[in-house]
Amino acid sequence: MAELADYMPPLRISIDQLKKWGNLWLGESNPETGKTKRPEYFDRHQSVNFASFIDAEFAMALGSKQEADIIRTLERLGTRKDVLDQTHLAETLSLIVWQPETGEIDPSIPSPNSHLRIEKFSDTLYPHYLNRYKGLPPHD
Repeated sequence: MAELADYMPPLRISIDQLKKWGNLWLGESNPETGKTKRPEYFDRHQSVNFASFIDAEFAMALGSKQEADIIRTLERLGTRKDVLDQTHLAETLSLIVWQPETGEIDPSIPSPNSHLRIEKFSDTLYPHYLNRYKGLPPHD
């Protein structure tokens, strides 16, 4: 039986970058905001930045088969049509792949006909919102 390692590309994360993130995690403040935080925790700002760092490293190692599998899974998870549908499904999801150096969004991932395209997000979500809230304004 094949091992998971046979299918997953290797992640090559810089030791220096991991040390940097480790120091932030261990620290008592966020040097970017100047706010204090609990040691051995990320504050919300650091958590988002760390997740983005890991996502970028993962994306660089992603092979075409893994990319297709992720897209297919996300497309399946974004198929909730009614409030009574399975709770693990979402009404809509988007996937954005971009070049970190330029900020340019990749126009081919996911494919232009996929409902995961960010351009389709609002149009896909709007009918669900109307159905669920019957045209009431958003809640604060």
